[in-house]
Amino acid sequence: MFFGKKKAEQEEMVEKKRRKPVNPVEQMEKLKSKDPNERALAVRALGQVKDKNEIDDTIKALAKALNDKDSNVRAYAVRSLGRMKSGKAIAYIKKALNDKEKSVRVEAIKALGAIGDIEAKASLKSVLKRDDSYIKILAASSLAKLGDYGNIGILLNLAQDKNAGESLRVKAILALRNYKKSLNLISVLKKLQTSKEKRIRAAADLVLRYFGEAQ
Repeated sequence: MFFGKKKAEQEEMVEKKRRKPVNPVEQMEKLKSKDPNERALAVRALGQVKDKNEIDDTIKALAKALNDKDSNVRAYAVRSLGRMKSGKAIAYIKKALNDKEKSVRVEAIKALGAIGDIEAKASLKSVLKRDDSYIKILAASSLAKLGDYGNIGILLNLAQDKNAGESLRVKAILALRNYKKSLNLISVLKKLQTSKEKRIRAAADLVLRYFGEAQ
């Protein structure tokens, strides 16, 4: 997902960069550009660095990009930090959980879940207490990926909340795939199969089939 304009151009440029090894020094230099699109492309490219000898410097450069005035750059920087799969990046990603822009917080939650470090649990749990419903869905999903299944109630409540909006409810239902199968979970999903809303029924059916409960 892209966070700004010129999506097609950015996709094409990033694809070209993926075809050849990334030069970290060259990309770090581009972070000094006045063009936010060029800075965004640079932080995305840095997420492709694989050489262990270059990881530390790359993480430092991406961490500095978290202070960029452009939210797209910050969001891509968080995503790239997550791709480092390094414990050294976790502290910086946690910092992004407090960013004023939702897109940056979303990337931070996804990154913490992807890294799979249990140290991230406390930070993700704090999000459950202070952010909007969509962010809570992502946080609960990431926690489940880290083996913490104690937040399923948040998803079950949202899935059944008729005032939450259809799109949000669908996201909550689909996120239940990250949790362990239980009698209560299956019971709620079967109840949702009788919803008057087509998308709710379809989402519930999909998750039930995922758990081997297709009818």
